[in-house]
Amino acid sequence: MLILHQSNRLENLAQSFASLLQNLPINGVFTPETIVIQSQGMKRYVNRFLALHNGIAANLDFNLPARFMWKTMQQSLGQLPKVSPFSSTVLHWRLMQLFENPQFKQQNSPAAQYLSNYIDSRDEAYFDLAFILADIFDQYMVYRFDWTEAWQHNQLLGLGADEAWQADLWQQLTAQESHQGEHRLQVWERFLEALPTAKLPERIWVFGITSMAPMYLDLFRQLSQYTDVHIFATNPSQAYWGDVIEPTFLLRKYESMSTEEAAQHQGHPLLASLGKQGRDFFSALTSDIEYEFSLDLFQENANTTLLARLQNDLLHLHSPQNHATDPTHSGLNHPDLYDGSIVMNSAHSALRELQILKDHIIQNLAQNPTWQLHDIAVLTPQVDPYLPYLEAVFGPNCPDGKPLAYSVSDVRLSRQQPLMQAIEQFLHLMDSRFELSDMLPLLDTPALQQRFDWDTDDVALLHTTIRELNIRWGLDDNMRRQFGGEGDAFTWSQALERVCMGWMLPQGSSHIAWHELVPYDSEPNHWAILAQLNHLVSLLQSYHQQWQEDTDIATWVMRLQDAIKELFLPLERDAFSLQQWQQNLQEWQQYADMAQYQGKLSFAIVKRHISAFLQQQSQAGFLRGGITICSMVPMRGLPFQMLCLLGMNDGEFPRDTKAPSFDLIYQDALHHRMRKGDRSRRDDDRYLFLETLLNARSQLYLSYIGKSIKNDERLAASTVVYEFIDTIALMVGASSQDLIEGDGEQAPWITSHPLQAFSPNYFAPQAKVYSYRQDIAQALNAPAKHIEAFIDGAYENHLQALPTQHEDLNLHMHEWLAFWRNPTRVWLKQQLSWQDTYAQDAWPEQELFELDAYDSMPLYEAFYDARRQRQSLEHVAAQILQRNQVPMGKLSQLHIETIQKQVLSMPSEWFHAPTLPNLDHVLEHRFHDGSHVQLQLSLSHRTDCGQIFWFHKTPTAPEKMAAWLEHLAFCAIDHSHIPKTTIIAWAENAWQWRPVNSDVAKQYLLESLILLRLGKHKPLPFFARASLAAGEAWYKQAKKTPDDEAIIQEESRKKAYVAFAGNHFKSGQLQQEEGTNLVYAHSEDSPLDSHLFMEVVKQMCVPMYEYIVAIEDADKETHAS
Repeated sequence: MLILHQSNRLENLAQSFASLLQNLPINGVFTPETIVIQSQGMKRYVNRFLALHNGIAANLDFNLPARFMWKTMQQSLGQLPKVSPFSSTVLHWRLMQLFENPQFKQQNSPAAQYLSNYIDSRDEAYFDLAFILADIFDQYMVYRFDWTEAWQHNQLLGLGADEAWQADLWQQLTAQESHQGEHRLQVWERFLEALPTAKLPERIWVFGITSMAPMYLDLFRQLSQYTDVHIFATNPSQAYWGDVIEPTFLLRKYESMSTEEAAQHQGHPLLASLGKQGRDFFSALTSDIEYEFSLDLFQENANTTLLARLQNDLLHLHSPQNHATDPTHSGLNHPDLYDGSIVMNSAHSALRELQILKDHIIQNLAQNPTWQLHDIAVLTPQVDPYLPYLEAVFGPNCPDGKPLAYSVSDVRLSRQQPLMQAIEQFLHLMDSRFELSDMLPLLDTPALQQRFDWDTDDVALLHTTIRELNIRWGLDDNMRRQFGGEGDAFTWSQALERVCMGWMLPQGSSHIAWHELVPYDSEPNHWAILAQLNHLVSLLQSYHQQWQEDTDIATWVMRLQDAIKELFLPLERDAFSLQQWQQNLQEWQQYADMAQYQGKLSFAIVKRHISAFLQQQSQAGFLRGGITICSMVPMRGLPFQMLCLLGMNDGEFPRDTKAPSFDLIYQDALHHRMRKGDRSRRDDDRYLFLETLLNARSQLYLSYIGKSIKNDERLAASTVVYEFIDTIALMVGASSQDLIEGDGEQAPWITSHPLQAFSPNYFAPQAKVYSYRQDIAQALNAPAKHIEAFIDGAYENHLQALPTQHEDLNLHMHEWLAFWRNPTRVWLKQQLSWQDTYAQDAWPEQELFELDAYDSMPLYEAFYDARRQRQSLEHVAAQILQRNQVPMGKLSQLHIETIQKQVLSMPSEWFHAPTLPNLDHVLEHRFHDGSHVQLQLSLSHRTDCGQIFWFHKTPTAPEKMAAWLEHLAFCAIDHSHIPKTTIIAWAENAWQWRPVNSDVAKQYLLESLILLRLGKHKPLPFFARASLAAGEAWYKQAKKTPDDEAIIQEESRKKAYVAFAGNHFKSGQLQQEEGTNLVYAHSEDSPLDSHLFMEVVKQMCVPMYEYIVAIEDADKETHAS
């Protein structure tokens, strides 16, 4: 007997189902109830509902329609395999076997002629083609079984140019004797013959269906002759709506139809435009099948809200109308628009959608105390764009302090499960050039760290070592040649050989090359961890080498299992992931065995197959407690008190999956030959939107990105949203444009939210938008704070009020130099124990193609040392190449030659001048207030040629200042016969300072100490970069206009301002130095305007440039003397 249960509410169907199970128990305690559902989400809903209402949900056998059909045939006929040879998973490998057969390409058949060129176009072509064709043939067997039956009898149906080769391919598949040629339809015919004597379930429950292929409907019709079949179907309307015509059809036929006839056939506009899938299904369900009994469980929405009116109009198939009798209560003034049952919001981004939604949920929970979080569902076309923000908005550490429990479903396995993500990264690495950016994420995976027993410090050490070894890409020289490179520079194998060599040679042997390798010095306590890295790379190298060889699926399964077992040690949380992984490999081998596939696969194809598994979406989080957040999935429409649709953006919903051009069902759709029951992703989504409108019990929430986050331009919503707005406009007597944009007097019905959550508009009186962010509200409502200067008047008064103290100073030379490099930083450290923020440069992923100042420093240092030790520069250049410190090929020769020329141009006497012992001296002075200062000087750069400072890059302003002070100290305390010149030895631009009279130098030193004592209590307005720029400008302008100090000061301040604050082309010291920015960014007056700034420049910086002389000029002076 076939019994139909219909309702517009799923919970009514579930209640009827629960009552039947409870009142009509099945015969046999251990006999399971057979339930057919169309999604795993529906299975979970039924289980929960039955457990809640009947006290228990046990011994339930859930099946999807295709699985139920094959299982029933299997039980009835007894000799069928567990999986059909014509199921898509098996058919895929059967097609692969066929395409790889050389005889197939030699055939003169339509299939071979059509497909041969494509199969030969690339290595993976036949894999992709087999995958697509397996799905297409599976669809043919469900929706076009008459085609396959005709093809099997060698009949063509005139379906177009692509029919002949597909029919030929189908005939070859059905003629394969090894698979007995039986597909689903052939088994179906035998099943119908055996059905009268078949052992069937006592009763069959088909629950929650909204669409079903005619083939499955026929199955249940046939089964109902021998057992009870209960079909529980959700129907949006209790009236017959099978003759409701969609607008596109009306447009094509409108010329021969009156307006009244068109309105009559259209019915409710949403049913007409969105309900094609359901309309075809219920037309077949109620017109083509006879029922012994039909039970209608339809129910009106008892509320008087806008949502209730909409659902009741759909229930009774009433056209939407404005029932307001008062004209002043129509349009945007209609009270139903603001009853809160339907809410529409426009945001700028996915993050803002979630933030706005959270405020709305908090409000609704406060207004509806009986609601629980599990009464709320959030649906999106794709969950992935929202995943990065969910924890930040709803999680326990959310900034507003109001966490909301939630569960997420339909997330890719590789994004949800850490072990799957690690496997995906490993497979990607094995199909890559082993670039640094591919290797480092693998080192960070917990399962790999667990296998090698690494902690965070160990991983940090590995990162540092890898960076110092200059690894970029490539396992070895063979891989580099494979991708167009040469040699083994920048590779993992060369780097690790250097590490191993460093273990064998004594410490400090990094300058010794052996077999064109330079050892890498490492600490002995790090060797164990580096040995594990070496072992890991060796494993990866062996896998990569082995996996280049094509082999059969059984061997590939063993390879993958062994690799995952060796590389990863799953954590407790990874137990289920590991089980899924092993089950997938087992099923892969089973399907291939059923297809009798004997071919050999390349790793590229294996990776594509495994990636398809890792990209599968998991429904593990569906209905698991809290707010349910999931994708919009057909056949899974469940009721919730509050249903929220996010991401209703144009082009993203309805989703449109492009079918292959040779898909004959797709061609039918193009030529308007679709049959009832045909599926399309776009029609599925449109009906899914309609189902969502019906499943919202109290509130429907719609959100879309309506403004560009880049330029605030208006963005379109989904087409179904505009169709929905058109219906609402009819219900309230307004135009759709008024609801979207407003009518000039009234604000639009759709709420457009600000770009940021901290917008003052959220907290303004009588604002349409609102927020529950108390932290933001407090910040905005607090009086505007004027950011005081870091050094304010109160601090100045405090310093003046302090009693005069005689403070003695005892300074080491390094403290004195550190002060003059950056007085502000020293003051912050002394007064506030302040430290610079830690920052790490980005990882260099690509190999070197040019050298910046940082990259060039080791090269200059190596060449300097070579000239000092009278070594061959060619030998040093070879070592530089072996350390991967320069680009490869001709670029390396170019860079090395350039630096060599610069170093060779430097005078030999600088490199060979004997180094003199350190000169230590204590400079003492007593100030007028009686305080005493001691400066302990130690000069370590003295040679017979004078004082020499070696630089590997252009000296910075702080370095220049420190060198100048050491030159003054040198001239003040060294009374030996050596020249009192200080040479700045920099290969690109060397210079030197002339001797300074000893007494003058001492006076400069005393002035530096006086200023230092002043800078201990208050930041001294000295900024090396700006002050030296001012000093240089003062010196140059003074030579031009020696008698006009005003012009000199003006020019000096101009240069200082650019160096300090920057301009349109470069940033200044204020932006680049954190300490300087902290102290002076909010000062009302610039420190460069102070009198003290220019005094310091005149005393400490201008003399520096007065004594500078170029090397060429110094040589001329020497020859002249």
